[in-house]
Amino acid sequence: MRIAHFPGVCTLESFEFDARPSVDPHKILDLALRRWIAHGDALLFLGLPQMDA
Repeated sequence: MRIAHFPGVCTLESFEFDARPSVDPHKILDLALRRWIAHGDALLFLGLPQMDA
């Protein structure tokens, strides 16, 4: 993380689902269980990044 110079760390616990009504929190939390890996499925997120000022 330090080498990449990311501006901060974002976690699911700190994600503000209320600020993004188009994001289904149940789906995201289900994906966080990582069952899709054991099933051999791929995961791709599409969309614009959130740019905080």
